[in-house]
Order: sequence, then C-alpha cells, then structure tokens
Amino acid sequence: MSLLSLPAYKARLLLWIAGSVALYALAVNLLDYGQRSPYTRLGRLVTRLDSWPHRFWLDQIFRFAYYVGLPFLALIRGAMSPRLLGLSDLDWIRGIGAGVPLGLGAFLLLVWGWSHYIRSSGRRKVERPRLAEVHILSQPWGWPLILLEIIYLEAHWAFYRSGPLAVLEDYWGVFAGLGIVFLEWATNPTLRRSLGTERQGEILWTGSLALVIAILFLFTRNLWLCATIHLGLEMGLLSVLGALHRKRGVRIPNV
Repeated sequence: MSLLSLPAYKARLLLWIAGSVALYALAVNLLDYGQRSPYTRLGRLVTRLDSWPHRFWLDQIFRFAYYVGLPFLALIRGAMSPRLLGLSDLDWIRGIGAGVPLGLGAFLLLVWGWSHYIRSSGRRKVERPRLAEVHILSQPWGWPLILLEIIYLEAHWAFYRSGPLAVLEDYWGVFAGLGIVFLEWATNPTLRRSLGTERQGEILWTGSLALVIAILFLFTRNLWLCATIHLGLEMGLLSVLGALHRKRGVRIPNV
C-alpha cells in the first residue's frame, strides 16, 4: 500500500508523524555534533546553553512543545481523531477489567527483571539506572516532575500509534506505532552509543515501559487509563529501585 493510495486524512497523519521523527532526528544530531565539536560555532552555542542557569526551563519549554504541542496541533488541524489517540469512545469497565490485571502483572515482571539486572551487575562498572529520578521522587516536589515526564511520553507514543492504527488497525497498528518510537530512538547517536555499554540501563527502562503501555493500549484503547497505570508503574518501580540501590550501598545523588 503506497502513501498516494491512502485516503487523504490517513496520508496527512502519516506525514505529520514522519515530520515529527525527522524533527527529532535533526535536533538530536545537531545537539550531538555541537557537544562533540565544542570549538565550532554550533559547539560554542551548545556550551553556552549547557551552562545557562535557566537551562532546565528552556528544556521543558521545547520538550512540551514537541511532545505535547505537536500532537495537539495535529489534532486541532484535523490530521487525527481523539478516538485514535484513545481519548474518546471509551469503555471504562472493559478497560479497567483488562488494564488493572495487566498493569499488576507488568509491575511484578518488571520488579523481577530489574532486581535481577541490579544483582547481576554486582560491582561492575554499570551506570545505575534512574538514580536521579529516585532522588527526585524523595523530594516534596518530585512526583509532579515524574508525572510531567509521563505526560510527555504518553502523548508522544499515542501520536505515533495513531497513524498505524488509522491504516492497519488493532494489533499491527499498535505495534507498528511502537516500532516508530524505536525507529526514532535509533536516530539518536547518544542512544546508539549507549547500547551494549554500561549506560544502557536507561534505554532498557524506557523501552520496557513503552512495550508494556503498547500492550495495555491494545486491550484497553484508553489513553487516560494507560497514563494512570504508567504513573503507578513508574512510582512503584522507582520506590523498589531506590530500596535496591540503597541495599547495595549505591549513593543516591542530589540533583
């Protein structure tokens, strides 16, 4: 099936998604080049931004515009429907009946997997995953930042699912959307260099949650429910991870 043979609204939605992936690829590769080439004009600009006291807020503005603003713009321009995102035509009874057991099972499986990962790392030189988030969660203002990150991810993943769902529907649409997420990550040179190294824990963390949410959405078709379960998984896993790190004597850094 070619793009030209698709109905106009489906082709337009796929073009929006392709544009989003291209924008991400351009941004991360320019940033990586600037960081690795500090004496170039771009490198000097990136260095100044890195040392700017308000860099955190600048990051949040750009991330909100990309992860939430772009899907919202596509929605109000009529490129996709709330139903494809999982925002309307919801069956809450069916969703909760399927989502809660799946979420609990995913939590137990992820706890087992990360416990094994941390134990197997021993004292080897391995970057301990999510240390900054574990510290953030222990602060009074910590959970809103975790929630904001989940909003970013859920909006972004739902956006990328919507195109394949419009074309393929059901099973293949959900997992093709997940494939687009992984394809986007593959354009990031920093993530590619982390694979197979001691820094791959963060990729495994987000990738495993992306897979869980894809399966949850397949059975619930409810973005609100997926986001709620995602928040519960993240908070619960960070609490377990913090306990495991402290038990092994890992210092939780201040951020």
